[in-house]
Amino acid sequence: MAAKYYIYRNLNRGGFSLKYKGLVIANMLRFTADNVEFRVSEASRKRAVREGRRNVHAYMVCDNEPIGLHWKDETLEKHISENDMKPIYYHPLETETFVIAGTSTPVTEAEHIVATDEKVFITPK
Repeated sequence: MAAKYYIYRNLNRGGFSLKYKGLVIANMLRFTADNVEFRVSEASRKRAVREGRRNVHAYMVCDNEPIGLHWKDETLEKHISENDMKPIYYHPLETETFVIAGTSTPVTEAEHIVATDEKVFITPK
């Protein structure tokens, strides 16, 4: 079984952190990835809610290393628009899973994601 890449929102520095084989190997502000699975540790989510303290318990998981983006804002907006990508979010006090913004539809996987400025957009599978 091949090791996977785990991406999570960095709660201290902002942006996103990338873990591989248990080690943080990169910090990114903007990236794209394909065939992504969204995971939330329910036990850690409940602990965060109970204690009122943030902890890392929600991940975007993929087989291939995400690609960092250095696109201008206009290029990024065009890519998101042309691919009819949907914004998603996760907040442990409001949702139990990642959801499509505005609809609260749970999201467990995506064909393609683009993350920028702590926002994530997906092309659902």
